[in-house]
Amino acid sequence: MLEYFLRRLSSPKMQSRSKGIQALQLLLVKPGREDDWLLDCIPSLRPFNDMQASILVLLRQAIQVENEPAWVTNYLEFLSTWAHLADDVETLAMDVSQLVVERNGLLSTMLKQWPKTFESLFDIFLMYMKKVICTTHRCQFFDEYLQA
Repeated sequence: MLEYFLRRLSSPKMQSRSKGIQALQLLLVKPGREDDWLLDCIPSLRPFNDMQASILVLLRQAIQVENEPAWVTNYLEFLSTWAHLADDVETLAMDVSQLVVERNGLLSTMLKQWPKTFESLFDIFLMYMKKVICTTHRCQFFDEYLQA
């Protein structure tokens, strides 16, 4: 059921995406609490480890169609937090690059309103660069470079 509503986040129709978000909030956030359904509730689910790869893919798809800057910012924050455990950092970096190049108006708005957007983008690209360097050089080189 969770996957069904997460799939709706990448629907081409805004109404379907909105209904998916509302359903996820109703399912995951306990009444009277102000938890964020994406950043707080989903990682605390028992089957999160088993579903993590598919959740990351669905959110990568969602950043390509969502027009609400606040939601794209949350999706990027989630991806930057959890993508380090995934095998497809290259694909994530490519999807985020596509967001930067093809949706620069949205990205400009996000960067002005939410500084954490920059941190999320930086973390994603840094993960990618670390993976590239670690496959061509020793990882120690990268860690030493960051500490300098």
